[in-house]
Amino acid sequence: MASANEAPGQTDWPLIYAIILNWNKFECTLACIKSCLQSDYPRIQVILVDNNSQDGSGEKLAREMPEITYLPNMRNDGFARGCNIGIRYALTRPDCALILLLNNDSELKRGALQSAVRRLQSSSEVGMVGGKILTGPSSGRIWTAGGYMNMRLGRAESRGVQADDLGQFDQPVKVTFVTAAMALMRASAIEQIGLIPDEYFFGQEEWDLSVKMDRAGYELWYEPEFVSYHPGAGSHSNADPVFIYNSYRNKLLFMNKYSTRLKWKLWFFAFSRIYARFLALNNLRKIHRSDSALSWELRYALQSAIRDYRRYGRRPIQENDLISFRNELDAVRLARMG
Repeated sequence: MASANEAPGQTDWPLIYAIILNWNKFECTLACIKSCLQSDYPRIQVILVDNNSQDGSGEKLAREMPEITYLPNMRNDGFARGCNIGIRYALTRPDCALILLLNNDSELKRGALQSAVRRLQSSSEVGMVGGKILTGPSSGRIWTAGGYMNMRLGRAESRGVQADDLGQFDQPVKVTFVTAAMALMRASAIEQIGLIPDEYFFGQEEWDLSVKMDRAGYELWYEPEFVSYHPGAGSHSNADPVFIYNSYRNKLLFMNKYSTRLKWKLWFFAFSRIYARFLALNNLRKIHRSDSALSWELRYALQSAIRDYRRYGRRPIQENDLISFRNELDAVRLARMG
């Protein structure tokens, strides 16, 4: 393995292993890797996990950036399972102190890591730190600025989404939710609580990770100087019915996992009989503003997620589940056209 990017006289900084997951995205993943290596943080090692890309981007990235550690995965296992390959590797290294999760369509702001590291060093009770994520270097618009878990409704409530960055989130604060799009974690905390929960193919694993960290007694913090740029939707569109299907199945998995039997029965009844039938359509139409005529597809995705949860229960979601739903949706589209 290549040695970490160290600057003379600065080896007192703890070594960060940055886990970046690639799937068919050479250009943005390359920019993400470079932003880590050029971040001005003196000790950082990048681990690239390729989730069985079909365009050769994983091998090309490994050739282009020989200083990184390259771990090819023979299947597309989704976000958590893919990242966990890198985390397992990092935890075998005796010098692994901190682990950074960073979405491959993100870029770190130069000098951003130091504030997050200082927060983790301030107390052994701090387990995970998130920061201010902007939609671009010059956009002045916030993607997220930390958040809180709402366990009653089963969702993460992010601060500042799509708001102009006017300094209103420039103070460090304790939070209960940190997005996996950019999270710096104490390696010893991960060793204690376990890897990223992997029953979710993509999404909601960050809810589960935040809850696990919080319930283990670790503090979660938002640091405003810990900044990255993340336009979002790098591997999917939020208006894609397959993404909606996956998100709702994940939501059901999450709520079942963290509810008592009685609470789950009441919550699932309210979700499937009230929310899904009467309240969801307006929310889904907001996602698909560009073509409200296609909102039926998003409603169909929600109904299919509930149906398949009833069919499969808490079985982890696999790529084949998403492929099967897409094929099913294509068949329904053809039938509607005929």
